[in-house]
Amino acid sequence: RKPARPADWSEDWSEEVSAEAELEEAWDDEDTSDEDTAWDDEQLLEADRGDQAEADWAPTEGDWDEALDWEEELSPEREPEDPLDDLPETPSIVGWKTRADLPEHGIAEIPARCSTDLADSTFHVEVAPAGRGRVRLRIQERDIELPLSEAGGELVIQLTLLVADKSFPLSLRIRATSGAPLLVLGRDALAGRFLIDVAG
Repeated sequence: RKPARPADWSEDWSEEVSAEAELEEAWDDEDTSDEDTAWDDEQLLEADRGDQAEADWAPTEGDWDEALDWEEELSPEREPEDPLDDLPETPSIVGWKTRADLPEHGIAEIPARCSTDLADSTFHVEVAPAGRGRVRLRIQERDIELPLSEAGGELVIQLTLLVADKSFPLSLRIRATSGAPLLVLGRDALAGRFLIDVAG
């Protein structure tokens, strides 16, 4: 077989147009038919077209519901704020072991334990009957008499306690004991009044 004749690149190169010639031809072919239009005129034309577009989109009669009154839309009413007197007082911080006073009876420093797992508070104290509907409590070598009531099958007394500078009345279930008195403060005494510091 005869070897293939190498391509004759000179034939193709002779027909190609130089880059300079193409650039001149492109400038010559540019459309300059609208040479009288100045830049200011073009901006005015754009403005006219914008006005026309806005007019085309302007609402016509019947596009809006004239009966709709936005002021009549209902908005959720805010709940009236609670007066300052109704705000809960700032809780005091107490340890899980603290002390309580009975200010109405002049008794102070009764050991108390804060127990958030109990709903009701109890008073472990030496108890004796004191007549019909009354009970005698032996506290710090003193005897005090209190009215007695019943709730859920348990004996209940009313006492005013003073704990961490907070004084409040409390219903206490009583537990008879021959040892030293002990108050166990449940959630009915603690909730809203105290924060418990478990390290205290």
